[in-house]
Amino acid sequence: MPIYTGQLRDVSLCKIENTDIEFLFGYIVEHVSPRFNKDDWFASSYLVKIEKINDFLVAETANSIYRIPAFTLMTVPLEALDNIRMGTPPEQAYVFFKALFLNPCISHFNRWSNCGFIVVHCKSINCSTQMLLQVQDEGIFYAIAF
Repeated sequence: MPIYTGQLRDVSLCKIENTDIEFLFGYIVEHVSPRFNKDDWFASSYLVKIEKINDFLVAETANSIYRIPAFTLMTVPLEALDNIRMGTPPEQAYVFFKALFLNPCISHFNRWSNCGFIVVHCKSINCSTQMLLQVQDEGIFYAIAF
């Protein structure tokens, strides 16, 4: 039986498109490190393997072993990875990444807080502005320029 580093919930297994690189993202249930608290956002190191042991999946990363009840598989572009690691849920980071290609004025985005808002930096020839976006479940944005 492996010695677990911790247990995660609401886990996404994110595969970086066009690579063999995979990471786990989710929320801490418990962790051996005092750096982590329950319900903290967590991004793992590279995923090595996942196997089923008893009623849990066991995810081995480059430097830890985690128990996870289940996971959602997502493929994300490499460009969305930094935002995911900073705490943007993978599905939101992917929506914003697609928005970057649909609107060439948007240069980049950053997570602003844990309340579902993202700061988007828009650049054009005449001005530079920022917008605060809130993502709804349907992928619809509400924007406020500031």
